[in-house]
Order: sequence, then C-alpha cells, then structure tokens
Amino acid sequence: MIPRLKPLAHQTVVVTGAAGGVGRAVARGAAARGARLVLVGRDGGALTRVANALAAAGARVVTVEADVAEPEEARRVVQVAQATWGGFDTWVATVPTALAGAALATGSGEQRRIFDGIYWSAATGAIEAARHLRRRGGAIVVVGGGVAERALAMQAPYAAARGAIAAFVVGLRRELAAERAPISMTLVRPSAVDAPPDGGPEDLVEDTLPAYDPALVARAALFAAEHPRRMLVVGAGGHAADALGAVAPGLARRMARAAPRRATRLALEAQLHPGAAAAIALGTGLIVAGLAWALARATSADETGALEAEGASPADRRREAWRAARPLRAERAATRPARRVRPPITRH
Repeated sequence: MIPRLKPLAHQTVVVTGAAGGVGRAVARGAAARGARLVLVGRDGGALTRVANALAAAGARVVTVEADVAEPEEARRVVQVAQATWGGFDTWVATVPTALAGAALATGSGEQRRIFDGIYWSAATGAIEAARHLRRRGGAIVVVGGGVAERALAMQAPYAAARGAIAAFVVGLRRELAAERAPISMTLVRPSAVDAPPDGGPEDLVEDTLPAYDPALVARAALFAAEHPRRMLVVGAGGHAADALGAVAPGLARRMARAAPRRATRLALEAQLHPGAAAAIALGTGLIVAGLAWALARATSADETGALEAEGASPADRRREAWRAARPLRAERAATRPARRVRPPITRH
C-alpha cells in the first residue's frame, strides 16, 4: 500500500536526538514549514535551548527528555505526542554523528555502550512509531551513515551499529509492506556530516570523509516526510571516497582530511526530483549534439568555400584526384599475380 503523506504544515513531527546537529537542523526546517514538533533528547538542558529558540520564532514545540533506546521511554514519547497533539505523522530518528572507539583498544563493555546507544535509539523508536502509525499512516525516517558501507579506523563499533541500522530499516520496511501498513520507511544516508553528538560543540567534524552541512541531511529527511522514498543519499563524496578507497586508500584518507565543509546539493536534488534531473541531462545532451553538428557543418562549409575559391567545384576536385591516382592503380595491377585461367568444363 502506497502511503499518502500530508504536507509538513499539517503534520506533527517527532525528532529524536533533537539536541544534536542533524536533529537541530531537522527541527528548524520542520518548524519553518509550519509543522508541530515533539523534540526528544537525553540532554534536557540542550533540548530546552533548542525548543526555546524555535518557540521564540513562533513554532509549536513540546520537549521530552528521554532515551528512546529504552522501550518504556520510547512509549512515553508516543504518549506525550498523543496527549499534546493527538498523535504524530512523522518520526525522524537521528543518532550521534560520531563516536570514536578502536576495536582492539576498546573493551567489550564500551563497545556495547557505543553500539546500543546508536542502534537501539533508532530501532526501538522506529518500532514504537510503526505501532502508532499502523492505522493512522505516516512516515518513519531513519538517518543512517555512509560508514556503514566503508568502516573507518578508530570507529569500528560505530560503523557496525550504522550497518545494523541499515539492515534493520530494510527488514522493518518489508514487514510493514507484508501487513500493507500505510507507512513510508526511509533510510537517509549522509556520506558524512559536519555535526556533533547531542549537545556537543559545533566544531566537531569527522575528518575521515568530506563533511556535509546538516541542513542538507535535514532537507532529505523532511522531503521523505512528504514523499515516500526507500533511500536518500546525501553527498556524492561518500561514493567517490568508497571508489578511491578501494584503489588508493592512503590517498583517499589524505584527500578526505583536506576536504572542506560542503553544502553541495546537486546529487541530492537529482534524487529528490529525478524527472527534472533526467530532463536536464537530456537537454544538455541535445545541446552538446547540436553544437557538434553545427561545428561539423561549419567545417564542411569552410572546406567547400576553399575549393570554390580555387576555381574548382568539389566534383571537379574528386575527378582530378581520380585521374591523379591512375599511375598508382596501374602499378598495383602490374604487381598483382595473374589470375589463373580455369580449365573449360566439358559436359557429357
């Protein structure tokens, strides 16, 4: 069943990890579009600051200090949204953008903490959201990460959790499709984001991939809140890094560290508007073909004009060239071996 999603101005949007860089960007974008907001985070102080800034601009906001990795806390978020706004239409799950931890130097307990903090905060929240939206209909948007495809040094547990989130989204989507539930399930995959964990400093940047503006990730997430999509990839830099890393990993690391913060959105816009992107590509191809044809015509006209300036037409020049080649044809005929004469055929 294809879900019918409302415009954002008529939606209530739950944003988990709303105190982090990506969560803040999603909340700001949704508030600017007129959506009602339920902001969720583990840091109550940072969450309040974000909510106050949005409320000062006229947004309708309610906050819930909770850890949605715990089922009871995730259910409490759903209850608050139900009591305040009568429910919600979109659940946007954002998680910390970077948690360092070397696999060999980090104990199993710390690795479990990193994995649980990332994976369960997305999975548990999405499960509770799906239970709420089964009959109502709506969208679940999970912000994953590009490191799920290419694990990075010092971030093995973090990359493993991101990969688990991607697999979870695909599995839950198939379960909902089997039930014919009117829910859109979207995985947003930013190549890398210039954003800190919840409540962290603004200048914490992943230096292992080209970092993209959180506003681009927010644009993809909010687009998925209105348009059913399976996956949206933010930034072509991650794909390029994957390809270069397979051939020259050392060069890929050095180039990634030197890459500035990026706000390029051409790759994202092509996914959001595939018809327009195809039309632009076709138009560009036609323009290039037309220019090539015009250049060929101009070159042919120049050659014809030069021949006419010499007082001979193109046909005359071809005949002259054929006559000039007579000696060469005669020489070839003389050196060619004589054709063997076939014996006569006698019929009885």
